[in-house]
Amino acid sequence: MFTFNKQERLKKRKEIDALFTSGNKIKEHPVTFFWNEREADDDVPLKIGFSVSQKTVKSAVKRNRIKRQMREVYRLYKKEVFVGLENDPKKYAAMLIYTSTEMPSYEILKEKIILILDRYIENVKGHTS
Repeated sequence: MFTFNKQERLKKRKEIDALFTSGNKIKEHPVTFFWNEREADDDVPLKIGFSVSQKTVKSAVKRNRIKRQMREVYRLYKKEVFVGLENDPKKYAAMLIYTSTEMPSYEILKEKIILILDRYIENVKGHTS
């Protein structure tokens, strides 16, 4: 369960564009979370992507490190997210975007991402009930 497979990654340009045009947003500095319902052609409840803007973090090394850390936090917390989405027949697409210019500590990223994912699960449960 502690994996992050290729099938779980958000890659389709159409789904990514739909996220930013008609998606829902949860903001918890320094991370912003966009999510939206998607057309289900598989059995993955949530496809997710990670992004760090080149404008805010100039160094590619630092951008890649932040994305690795965000993926790791998600990978370790994914089981709770999938359990929260267990009874939901809808499928979702999401994007986690790092928005600050400073390098974060892993602990801060972990705290903020888990807080965002918990709020996301509450939002989704509120829409289905």
